[in-house]
Amino acid sequence: IKSDSLIQKAINYYSSGNLAKYSGTAWYLLGSIHSSHHQKAKAIFAFKKAESILEGTNENKLKGLVAFNIGYIDMQDELYQHSLS
Repeated sequence: IKSDSLIQKAINYYSSGNLAKYSGTAWYLLGSIHSSHHQKAKAIFAFKKAESILEGTNENKLKGLVAFNIGYIDMQDELYQHSLS
C-alpha cells in the first residue's frame, strides 16, 4: 500500500458517528500502513487511537491485533518492559 489517503477518508467518515468498531478498525489499518512504511511514531499514534476507541467494545480480536502491533513495535525498539504492559 503506497498511500493512506483512502483510510484517512474512512477515519473522517467514522469519526463523526457512533460506530466504534469501524472507527477503531480504520485507525488500526492506518497504523498498519504506517508500520509497513517504517513510520513507527505515526503507527504507534494510530494504534493507540484505535486502542482508546475500542476500549468500551467487545471487539476482542481487533483489540488483540492492536495490542500485538503496539508490542511488536516496542520490541523492535527494544522497549521490552513497555511492550509487556
